[in-house]
Amino acid sequence: MNTTQQKYLLLLKTLYDPTAGDQDRFAVGRAIHALTETEQVDFNNFQHYVGEHFLKIKEELDKGLDELADEFPEETDPRKWDVGDWYLFDVAVAGHKYENLYRTYAMQQPNIHLMWEEIEKRI
Repeated sequence: MNTTQQKYLLLLKTLYDPTAGDQDRFAVGRAIHALTETEQVDFNNFQHYVGEHFLKIKEELDKGLDELADEFPEETDPRKWDVGDWYLFDVAVAGHKYENLYRTYAMQQPNIHLMWEEIEKRI
C-alpha cells in the first residue's frame, strides 16, 4: 500500500470509527476538503474500492455462517445462550478463517478493527 492509500485509509478509518468524536470527524472533513480536486477524485475512488472489499468480506462472513449454521445452537441470539450453546458455537467456529470476527460479534464486542485488518490485507 502506498503512502497516499495509507493516508486515505486513515481518513476512512476515522470517518467510520464508531468511537470517533465530533472533533475527529471535523478534522477528517477538513482534511478531505483540503485535498486537491484530483486527490478528492482519487479519495472517492479509493473509498469505493474499500467499500467493495467491505461488501465482499460481509458476503464471505454470511456464507461462512450459513455453512456453520447446522453446527450452531438453535437459538440465534447469543445473549440467550447457555453454556451448552456457547460450547456448540466455540466448536463450530474453531479454526474458521473468520473465527475472531464471529467470536467478537457473538460476544457483542467491538470488531471493526478486525474488518479493517482484513481489508488492509487485501489492498
